[in-house]
Amino acid sequence: MGGHAILVDDHDAVESFVASLTGPHGMAEEVARDIPVTGGAERVAERLAAYAEAGADAVGLGLDGGEWMRQAEILAQARALLTD
Repeated sequence: MGGHAILVDDHDAVESFVASLTGPHGMAEEVARDIPVTGGAERVAERLAAYAEAGADAVGLGLDGGEWMRQAEILAQARALLTD
């Protein structure tokens, strides 16, 4: 399963992502806002666990927005929470 993540406080990145779905694709804003994985390690772990419960055996996330290295660290922390 693939998706998008914005794991740092980057309001502009979230707004840009939402606009890319609502404008060209006509998606409802409330639906578009639920698509990217956002938040800290605990919240990310919850989303990843929900994907697993729904049957995903692997998840790949594109890290959108700034601070790529920090986002990668948060994603690693979330994975660690799931494997502990």
